[in-house]
Amino acid sequence: MTGGWWRGRFAPPPDSCRAETPRLAELPRVLADFEAENPTVRVDLLMEGTQRKANPDLMIRFGEEPHLVRHPRWLMGMSHVIMCRKEDSARIASLEDLLSFRLYDVASHAIGWTALLNHNFGPQPGRQLKLETVDTTPLSLMMVSQGLGLAIGHLPVCGPIAAALGLVVCPFVPGTPGPGNYYLEQPRDQPQRPSVSRLEQALQDAAQASMRTG
Repeated sequence: MTGGWWRGRFAPPPDSCRAETPRLAELPRVLADFEAENPTVRVDLLMEGTQRKANPDLMIRFGEEPHLVRHPRWLMGMSHVIMCRKEDSARIASLEDLLSFRLYDVASHAIGWTALLNHNFGPQPGRQLKLETVDTTPLSLMMVSQGLGLAIGHLPVCGPIAAALGLVVCPFVPGTPGPGNYYLEQPRDQPQRPSVSRLEQALQDAAQASMRTG
């Protein structure tokens, strides 16, 4: 296996296909399921930024350009939701209730609390938000799990870690579509093998299922 995570079935002769991808939380499970259903196929996962030299057969790309939603190999978009503990969700019935919490922003996110609140409730002049900026989504969700506030999550990508931390989506604020689309890409200079076609279909099926349940 090439990359930072792997799980393989070594039935002879193995058909190996390499997939290059940004960090998607559910990808290891999807690939494990794919290999279990295709025991003669081994998937080599190349995490984005890897220093190892290899030519991927299939790539998962991410971009914020609006036209990517019409990409012929579009995989999934993102919905911005508010993540909270179940006991805190029961306490949020108004905007005032929501703003009584500390609100964790992630520095790299295109949509933060100000943009999300403006989208759903209009501008809030004069309101003092209890904002705190952190570096990563997992860190923001860990803070929420400790009862320290609320955070914005991107579904379906953050779904598994949120579930593992016992967090739920706050129903008071609907999901807000945001910039960013994942799509598949194949090198143009090589034919697509049957194993790669099956892997692509497995990724598409998993993405659709994740969006329906996220």
